[in-house]
Amino acid sequence: MIDRTPTEERPAPIPIVVTHQAGVRFAAQVGAHELILDQPFRGGGRNAGPSPIDLLGAALGACVALYVHKFLVTRNVAEEGLQVEVTQHSARAPHRIERFDVCIKLPPEVPALYKPMIEAAARVCPAYNTLVRGSQVEILIEQLAAV
Repeated sequence: MIDRTPTEERPAPIPIVVTHQAGVRFAAQVGAHELILDQPFRGGGRNAGPSPIDLLGAALGACVALYVHKFLVTRNVAEEGLQVEVTQHSARAPHRIERFDVCIKLPPEVPALYKPMIEAAARVCPAYNTLVRGSQVEILIEQLAAV
């Protein structure tokens, strides 16, 4: 069991709360932000937002983009136009994402000699490290009180 006792250095984490809305659409409250998650039409949804599994790739891409952006900014190198593309490859038994292909598209002004350092910066991203090293997931069940 993991020690989850809050300390001064490690305050109690704020949970992300996911609530059913309708059909297969859910709202995720992430701090002050609400995200709508839904399934595509072929999955029985209304495509009102990304699917939960697509958010994994989006989180990975945004995290890598942030770390590469920081690298470029600290070196006064143009970051305008920076893009990160994430391609997710599915697998079955169990159903999951088997592989993420991450392509960092740099502005033309970025010197080629920075490429190995940019790759190293991307590998510092917490989303990358969570996915490549794995993470424990505990599932707890609680009954809501009747209203």
